[in-house]
Formats: sequence, structure tokens, C-alpha cells
Amino acid sequence: MSGPLEAVIVGKWSIGYADAHHMTILQFEFKDRAPVTFALRPDHAALLATAIQDQLKSPPRPKQMN
Repeated sequence: MSGPLEAVIVGKWSIGYADAHHMTILQFEFKDRAPVTFALRPDHAALLATAIQDQLKSPPRPKQMN
């Protein structure tokens, strides 16, 4: 990813499973805006979790400023 990073800080998050729809539910809550809720297929949720774990295991090294 290049360019400036624009991000919103998450206050709280929760995860669940909607059995009737076979979807993983991921909700993010914020102090200054409405919550955002994602419904993911279980295989996509697993890929997202794996990607997060992989990133945490070997984060990119910051660029050195001279």
C-alpha cells in the first residue's frame, strides 16, 4: 500500500455467527459514528483472520529516514 494511510480507530469490536445465513458477523463500534457491521462467508472470515495473524507475525520494517 502506498500513499498516506487514512484510518478510523475502532473503539470496540465483536464477532459472531449467524447460523440461519451461515455467515460470520464482524462489528466495529466507534465513539463518534455509527457501528459498521460486516457479514462474511466463513471461508472469507478464515482468510481474513489468517492474513491478520500473518501480518502480526512479520510486520514490515519501517523505512529508515536519513
